[in-house]
Amino acid sequence: MEALLPMYARENTIYQLLAQGFEIESQTENDGTIKIVAGKWQ
Repeated sequence: MEALLPMYARENTIYQLLAQGFEIESQTENDGTIKIVAGKWQ
């Protein structure tokens, strides 16, 4: 179960960003840290 938590956290974060109108520019994972870059043009 603990191994699944980061995956769910990532998916939830992406879902919330998309729901708020953000565009996901990139996703990277390095040494267990996930970095999501998102932008929003108004």
